[in-house]
Amino acid sequence: MKTLLAFYLAAIVVVSNPVPNAAQTTTAQNAGPQNTKEIEAFLDHVLQQDSAAFSAAAFVMVKDSTILFQKGYGYSDREKQQPVVPDQTVFYAASISKLFVATAVMQLVESGRLRLDEDLNHYLKKFQVVSPYPQPVTMAQLLTHTGGIDERWLGALARPNTPVPALEDYFTQHPPRCATPPGEQINYSNHGMALAGYIVEAVSGKHFDEYVEQKIFQPLGMLHSSFRQPLPAALAADLPNEAPTIIPYPAGSLTMTTTDMAAFMIAQLNGGRLGNQRILQEATISEMHRQHFSPHPQIPGVAYGFFESIANGRRALYHTGDRGHHALLYLLPNEHVGFYFVCIAPEEKGIALREKLTQAFLDHYYPAKEKFVLPPPPADFQQRAQR
Repeated sequence: MKTLLAFYLAAIVVVSNPVPNAAQTTTAQNAGPQNTKEIEAFLDHVLQQDSAAFSAAAFVMVKDSTILFQKGYGYSDREKQQPVVPDQTVFYAASISKLFVATAVMQLVESGRLRLDEDLNHYLKKFQVVSPYPQPVTMAQLLTHTGGIDERWLGALARPNTPVPALEDYFTQHPPRCATPPGEQINYSNHGMALAGYIVEAVSGKHFDEYVEQKIFQPLGMLHSSFRQPLPAALAADLPNEAPTIIPYPAGSLTMTTTDMAAFMIAQLNGGRLGNQRILQEATISEMHRQHFSPHPQIPGVAYGFFESIANGRRALYHTGDRGHHALLYLLPNEHVGFYFVCIAPEEKGIALREKLTQAFLDHYYPAKEKFVLPPPPADFQQRAQR
């Protein structure tokens, strides 16, 4: 549930203090993350500096085809002194849900049942996209937040555990509308991605949450993950706290353990495959990960579902999520490395912590070869600044 500005700001982070072990630091910088104990020392050092900022947190790092390291911090239930356990405690992934929408769409594209460049109204029988513009809205635009779909939240949130209406009923009562011309600019859109989730339903003949369970969760062994609201009882017992119900739910209702998210990251980093299971073909993953829109050729843009970042000379694909729990999924595709971090904290502190962790991770394992130095100001700077 974030603005575009917040996503770009997510890549602008402060530099953290280095881990105080020169030998370990040199090894890490030469080869990236490798050693479990070294990763734990690095992570403990970063998070302990801000331990008062969060009540619970979990982290998992993957490399190539394996979980390299995972750990929980704090308590999922402070009164019972129940610690966070990565493969048991579930957190809201919130807007990271959108990556699963994009993955489901790409599965249907791969099977020939969806076209990324088709007018969306071709797939909509009970309602249509309302637009004053001559150009149609396409699925490719929904996946890059360039469809121009109006973002409205009146009637989109409800009290925790409120029954969720069917997506078709919701969109029939609240037809998606274009507020800006399709294909011209990035306007982060929860409703646009929820509409993509509905089209998965319309094309597959399955409810979106059921489709994802059968086509993504089950093949990847993600048995502690769900889009359902209310959350299944077995998972609800391991959820630290509750948040408002999201009505256009594919945009942000995903709840899962960090261990489950690791399986998804491994599949994304390994051409759609985890072990003997495949959720997408390698060529489809490559198409999903490449840049499809940017406001300017010299700045990062968006892939299908993912946002791009260039930091320390490395291209990253990432998404954040905020629903009381503040989450970040961060992939370095060229290095086959990724991590997922989630914490329970006040919003400002949670967002600042994941930004700090990201830059600390990059500076520790993939330091910049050259430091950026601001050029000296022109001689008349003070005079021009006052004007």
